[in-house]
Amino acid sequence: MRYKRNWFTKRVYWYITIPTKKIVKILCYIPILWRDEDYDYCFVLYLLRYKLQRMSKCIGDANIMEDTEKVVKDLNNAVSYIDRVTNGSDYSAQEEEANWSRLCNLIKCRMRTWWN
Repeated sequence: MRYKRNWFTKRVYWYITIPTKKIVKILCYIPILWRDEDYDYCFVLYLLRYKLQRMSKCIGDANIMEDTEKVVKDLNNAVSYIDRVTNGSDYSAQEEEANWSRLCNLIKCRMRTWWN
């Protein structure tokens, strides 16, 4: 009888909890998607920024990786560079280009390690 209870609780968890979490996650993305436009690259960066913030919080809270502190620091740096790039009018052309370069290099070199 114990086996059936475990099977039942796993099914309840799978069919109720998981879809509920997914619906909540979709609802969290609605404000970003509502403001989304197809004519500017900044909207892709806003979406990436939100995703990286969520990842940073999840990885930092769960401490699920060997280099958790390093990964969280990289994610926060990427968010910082996205902020600087999307607020480009606050910087000179050279500083804005440097921020773009830093963001692209960080994503290019480190993004794959954020999921390991």
